[in-house]
Amino acid sequence: MAESIKFSNIESSVVDIFTLILQNQNIRRYLKYMDNEPLSVSKSDITDTLVNENIFLKPYSDVLISTDAAECYLFAGNLFGTVNQYPTAPINIKFIICCPNDYWVLDGKGKLRAFRIADEISKLIDSNHETGAGRVEITNFSVTPLNNNKYSALDFDVQFNTSTKKPRGNGYVG
Repeated sequence: MAESIKFSNIESSVVDIFTLILQNQNIRRYLKYMDNEPLSVSKSDITDTLVNENIFLKPYSDVLISTDAAECYLFAGNLFGTVNQYPTAPINIKFIICCPNDYWVLDGKGKLRAFRIADEISKLIDSNHETGAGRVEITNFSVTPLNNNKYSALDFDVQFNTSTKKPRGNGYVG
């Protein structure tokens, strides 16, 4: 019986995408600094990766969102795809960015915090091959109110296939 690498390659691709996101200082700043200037050079870099605090490689759960804290959260763990057509069928990761409604708009900037985070992710992965997962593309999005309208969520799908993926190690430790 031949060894299957379907899920190994899917897992590796997801972790590679997640690792790129963890390395982005702008994403960390938008998640932690709840003022109108999260990218200001006067602010210190965030040295913590924020894994399992604000950034989760697991399916969305409103239980993980602190309604007492004014912070944003990023979930990247809802996966879906068709394995019986592997490796050519696309795999999708649903990213969910949750932000308090009080901090959704970057006042005076004409920008929306969740969309700024999504844009940073898009710059890292959309239409590029750096993850080794073939073409990676953001395909659709929606915005939904959460938690009795204290938070809202921007969710979007990232689609990739693993047909060109070569098994390898990665730098994520979670």
